[in-house]
Amino acid sequence: MLTSLNNAVSGVRAQMLRMDTLGNNIANVNTEAYKKNRTNFKDIFYRQTQGPGLPVGENVMTGSGVVVSGTEKLFMQGSILSTDRGLDFAIEGPGFFGLDLPDGSVGYTRNGNFNLDGEGFLVNQDGLRIYPYIQLPPEAGTPKVDREGRINIEGEGEFWDDPDIIELFHVPNPSGMEAVGEGVFVETEASGFVSLGFPGEEGLGYIKQGSLEQSNVDLGEEMVEMILAQRSFQLNTQTIRTADEMWELANNLRRA
Repeated sequence: MLTSLNNAVSGVRAQMLRMDTLGNNIANVNTEAYKKNRTNFKDIFYRQTQGPGLPVGENVMTGSGVVVSGTEKLFMQGSILSTDRGLDFAIEGPGFFGLDLPDGSVGYTRNGNFNLDGEGFLVNQDGLRIYPYIQLPPEAGTPKVDREGRINIEGEGEFWDDPDIIELFHVPNPSGMEAVGEGVFVETEASGFVSLGFPGEEGLGYIKQGSLEQSNVDLGEEMVEMILAQRSFQLNTQTIRTADEMWELANNLRRA
């Protein structure tokens, strides 16, 4: 019965972590380009049940409970919301915008809510310049950007022969990246080799100006998951209660 108590306690802790993940998803339902987390579980090692007086054979194995093996980012496309703002960009399909991080490394984001800094560089809301750099002349108005990322400044007419292009990064396994906050991710060994390319190339989506990608959190799905987590938590606590009652019965046995 001690085993059943330990197993149930591990289940209670696992469901608490699951609820933490679900709560974070729901809290970010209105965060641009937020990618929801999923909690993954795995069972703990098995051991052979033996002992004097136990009514078991030689090959009886019992588990040791459950553990949270990790949380996984799910990079399904969020809905695209039109903002009619010239410096808002959404990616239709796979791919990431690059950001020049303070430590000199490159970060990756799906949030295309950009602005211009004092030097005319395209930056995100935290002032991080997109990478490769895009710098517009001081007299330029709001640029026009086509689906392939080519930039046309008002007054220049058609796209010039060698226009600046907003490039995108292809990540083979986005779920393997490490989230560092503010909708920014960094490369890891698990994410695979990150390559740079133009929108519309193989493995990369297109850019839609005047729009932003929304969170991919489905509130209905999260509520169902929350109910399942609550039910699992309740059943594990019931297991603890039942095992405790059985121990009480065993401790109160009296010889005739």
